[in-house]
Parts: sequence; C-alpha cells; structure tokens
Amino acid sequence: MMTCRYDKIYVICPYNFKTGGTELLHQLVNQINVLNGRAYIVYINEKDKEISHITEGFESYINDFLTLDDIQDNNSNAVVIPETLAELTGIFHECHIYLWWLSVDNFVRYRCGIRGRINEQGLVKGMLSSVHHLLKGDLYNCINLVKNADTHLCQSYYAMDYLRKMGITDNVEYLSDYLNDEFTDNHSINISLKKNDVVLYNPSKGYSFTKKIIDSSVGIHFIPIKDMTTETAAMTMRRAKVYIDFGNHPGKDRMPREAAISGCCIITGKKGAAAYYDDVPIDDKYKFDDNKKNLQNIIKCINDCIVNYTERVRDFTEYCEIIFSEKNKFINDIEAIFFEKYDEI
Repeated sequence: MMTCRYDKIYVICPYNFKTGGTELLHQLVNQINVLNGRAYIVYINEKDKEISHITEGFESYINDFLTLDDIQDNNSNAVVIPETLAELTGIFHECHIYLWWLSVDNFVRYRCGIRGRINEQGLVKGMLSSVHHLLKGDLYNCINLVKNADTHLCQSYYAMDYLRKMGITDNVEYLSDYLNDEFTDNHSINISLKKNDVVLYNPSKGYSFTKKIIDSSVGIHFIPIKDMTTETAAMTMRRAKVYIDFGNHPGKDRMPREAAISGCCIITGKKGAAAYYDDVPIDDKYKFDDNKKNLQNIIKCINDCIVNYTERVRDFTEYCEIIFSEKNKFINDIEAIFFEKYDEI
C-alpha cells in the first residue's frame, strides 16, 4: 500500500505559457492524482492578466486550477516551484518546499548575474547590487536565491551537476519527465511510414548556427518545427529523416526525443544537457561543437543520415528504448519522493 506524504501538493506554474517545462508541471499534478494524492496546479500570472482557464493544450492533465492565494501554508502540505520562480521559495514558511530544476540556463539568465538582479530588484537597485557583488567576486553566486528550498528536484543530470558545482549536494533528487503520449503511442506507425528527405530543426533555439548550416547546404530540405500543435509536430516528425538541434539544451529537451521516437536520426550540439550522455544518450559521432570548422562535417553527417537512413536510424534504437521507459521511471520516482509505502496488515 502507499500513501502520500502530504495532505496537498501545490505545483506552481506560469500561466498561459505552453512549453515542455510547463507541460511537465501539469504532468506531475496528473500523476500524483492518479496515484491518489491531492495535487493542484497553481497558476501565477507575471503579466497581470486575469487567470480564467486552463492553459490550452493541457486540459487532458487537469480539470481545475488554483492561484497563489489558495495555497494553505502549513506543514502538512508541500509546494513545488520551478527554478525560474525561485524567489517564491521565500514566501512560504511551513510547507515543504521542492525547487524543481527544469532549465538551468534560464535560471542563470533570468535570476543570476546582472539581468537577474535587475529583474528581481528593478533597474537602479539591480545595477547597484550587481556592482557590489561584482566587486566581491560573487556576482553569479545564486545560492541565496535557492537557500529556502528543502529539497531540490532535477529534471536532468546537467542540473544535478550544476547544483553540485554550487555546493548543493544534500536533499537532491532526480525527477525527470516523459513525452506526450501522442509520440510514444504511435511508434509502430512512425517507423512504418514512408520517410521524406527532410531535415527538421527548432528555430527558437540555436538558430544563428543552424542558419549557417542551412546556408552552407546544397540540395537539403530543412523544415522548422514552429507554431505547430502537438499532433501536427508529431506527423511532421514521422515523415522526416533527420532532426538537428544546436540550441543551448537548458534541460533534457523534449524535441530531440520526440523526433527520435518518431523515427528521425538525431544530430545535436554539445551545449548544456546535450553534453551529458545520460541526458542525450546518442553516439558521439552525432554530436558536434557549434563552430564554423565543423560545418562541413555536420552537413556530411546529415547527408549520410538521409542517404543511408535505414542503417543510420538503427543507431538510435537504444535512445528510443530509454524514451519508452521514461514514463514508468517518472511514476516510480514520484512514488519515492512524494509517497510512503507500507505493508498491509
């Protein structure tokens, strides 16, 4: 038997913002409730607009939502906060606070250093504070911002390594994610469909270098995955042979996995989580530093994957097997973190 450690678990999420990270926050609530816990999405609106509905695309995970004022701050409850909202850890005094590291790079960009201090304190105070800490030599020491967390959850091994480098080694748990069922449920269809000589890419990440690849390529058809529904993106990936991603990989990104499970060969850079085999477990020959001297090698690899697709796609079989196992691991990790098991008498 199993019982939840907390009466209520509140999962704070930016409102009306559809990303892999916000989907994961909804997935956590859904799975805790499936396991007979009591979890709630708590929307926070940074644009001061009325919170009136479930974020479009996430209706299958939840049927209701709360706002910050609804949180009962007592020691019977827990609150889960994504690292980009780390400052909220300071407003709770009794709840068990979980800080979930979904995007290391976004934390560093928006909550640390000069820009982070301006976001937090305003222009004048932020600049003065930045100068003060720059002179002290600890401008990028963000430990004070996260010190209120009782437990740190990591979506990637990249995040775990980042915490270790910050000196945070206690009360750290791995809690990653899984793909939308739209991708995994149709794998048998994905591998049976006729593939086109198409290369997909994400234009919102690493586009400056991706554009150099596109401009230097001859006879290769590139298609951006942009402004697509989950269903449209899945169908587009099922028809393509290659997916390239030279973005910053702030966490264990979903799009490379979505493309892999849809039957694409995957070629990435080495930034962020992509540098960690445990986060992006593909052969090193499909990972390249994003510099000009590698352009021709990348293009050669793309062409090889297109021309010899049937052979090359087999190199990603193990990656796909790992992706298939992620949902069960996610559930098992939730049970270990948020639930207690006991034997029936």
